[in-house]
Amino acid sequence: MKLILTVVLIGLSSLFVQQKSAKLPNKRPSNFEFEYKTDGGMINSHSKLKISKDNCFYSQKDKGVETNKKIDFSDEQLDKFYQLLKENKFDKITSDRKEGVYDRGGITMSVLWDKNEIVVSNAQRDFVKDKWKKNWGNIVDSVKSIIKNRSN
Repeated sequence: MKLILTVVLIGLSSLFVQQKSAKLPNKRPSNFEFEYKTDGGMINSHSKLKISKDNCFYSQKDKGVETNKKIDFSDEQLDKFYQLLKENKFDKITSDRKEGVYDRGGITMSVLWDKNEIVVSNAQRDFVKDKWKKNWGNIVDSVKSIIKNRSN
């Protein structure tokens, strides 16, 4: 039993290390996916933007009303957005976990490709480190612009 538990813990540890040590490739992978999620914390509100080559959409639930919208992205637009993530060092942005914080709304972003995933959160108990707030803000502003201008 101890051997099985040890193997499972080592497997989970290596998976965590792989996710944390993943680096964005120089060029956008063909199976690149980006997800942006907001959470209202104690407020019944959340949204999700997903961007990928085959499936781009925005969904929002606010006060019980759900909205879903398809978004079109060309390969050139995907490349430009991916470049924005690279320029703002999305794969290096880190956050601190603080104790005693509960039901705090915020934003979580993920980039996925192949078997890699990079997740950065500024929600619940996770707070983006001061060093990375400008980079984080640049990405958030770009995503908000996409939502505002493309999800009509």
